[in-house]
Amino acid sequence: MAPESQSRRKNICVYCGSSYVNEKFVAIAAELGTAIAKRNAKLIHGGGKAGLMGKIVIAAHKAGGQSLGIVAPQSDAIKYDFEEERIQASGYNEKKDIMINESDAFITMPGGIGTLDELFDVWNKAKVNMHNKPIGILNIHKFYDHLIKWIDKAIEDGFIPESGKDCFTIADNVEDLLNSLYKRMETKS
Repeated sequence: MAPESQSRRKNICVYCGSSYVNEKFVAIAAELGTAIAKRNAKLIHGGGKAGLMGKIVIAAHKAGGQSLGIVAPQSDAIKYDFEEERIQASGYNEKKDIMINESDAFITMPGGIGTLDELFDVWNKAKVNMHNKPIGILNIHKFYDHLIKWIDKAIEDGFIPESGKDCFTIADNVEDLLNSLYKRMETKS
């Protein structure tokens, strides 16, 4: 029998835009939600229904998956037409902490300021050893190319240690990213 850490369901947190966006990202969001469900993982998300976030959650449920929405008081906590587990956070910082604590790995899709805040928060907490969970960047349509260049420049100039990118997996498609994250989760358990 597999050890507990390998046999239990994985919780995958997705950070992404919750505003209406360019349609070229929508199909990939649905693909990600479906792929998470097909791996029998639970989707952890920020509780919204709009934008990429809504597309991922709906796709995961259509594929038979489960999700956990972490809702902050100031957000629009719109309920879905299906059963979903929810946790009400007292504020945005607590919301981010709950998302980190509930998750085994993190995926960042395209998004805005809130998405980058979540990515940098989870990255910084990994850097200071508050967790040892893999972080993935889904760089579809080269969305994060400039961010990746900035990270490389910050490493080159000494603002981020050489090991600063070790917790990252960067891929331009869903399957490669999930395969890499699962491999990293297996080695950490």
